[in-house]
Amino acid sequence: MPDSRSIGGACLVGAALSFRLAWFLMPMPGTSDVAFILAKVGATPERVWLSVSVQTIPAALFVPGLLAYEMVQPGVARDAMLPLMARFQSADLIFFTPQLLALAIGLGLAVVGGALATATGQGLRPVALSVLALFSFAVAWVGAGLSGASAGREP
Repeated sequence: MPDSRSIGGACLVGAALSFRLAWFLMPMPGTSDVAFILAKVGATPERVWLSVSVQTIPAALFVPGLLAYEMVQPGVARDAMLPLMARFQSADLIFFTPQLLALAIGLGLAVVGGALATATGQGLRPVALSVLALFSFAVAWVGAGLSGASAGREP
């Protein structure tokens, strides 16, 4: 039977893939002009509905990751949590590296890509989808690392 790391890892990979799909389905992601959203994005309500419906899948798949907050609840034996917390501050930092890289690269891509899209008159959809893809990739990487670690392999 799979252990919690394997299940959590699989859930994160599924969340990443379905998150990416949800935003791919959304017409004109990255748009923040409310009037434009209501006029143009609202012209394709079926795609918006489909995207929002798919977004419930990653929301549900992220839930197993929320269970980690349990270690800081009142009444938890702190001595039992020390080895786990020590790993979060050392060896398990590798799990956060993809997210930090995706954040740094995504910010750069958003700034440069946004400026290029504006300067050339192109839409922001490719830029927004690329930034969201980085986030999805980082989450999937963490999930794959968790699954690999639970199978006895190092991430």
